[in-house]
Amino acid sequence: MKANKELRYHVAAYASTKSVAQQLKAAKRPAAFEEQHRAELTAHRAAAAYFKANDITKLPSPKKLEAEYAQLASEKAKFYEQYKEAKEELLKLKTAKQNVASFFREEEQAQQER
Repeated sequence: MKANKELRYHVAAYASTKSVAQQLKAAKRPAAFEEQHRAELTAHRAAAAYFKANDITKLPSPKKLEAEYAQLASEKAKFYEQYKEAKEELLKLKTAKQNVASFFREEEQAQQER
């Protein structure tokens, strides 16, 4: 989920700043243009570096990433429900174990008193 979220962030940043990066290539004074749009260009370059570092040559569609994230979230919710049930069962078993141990301790003390 974390990787999907990070990829969605970079895809959105890349898509939103792509036009600014293209305008830089066509600018008559690239240094001045870069100074004006430093934040957008930095975000674009960071997204491009992320794609290069992860060997992503074709950008996945945001809808596909969103659907994958939703599927992962539903799976996580199912696993969390199973975890909660197992945790409750463990608590019940620990309580039963303590009760049994307490019962035998009381029985031993009663036999020792006789």
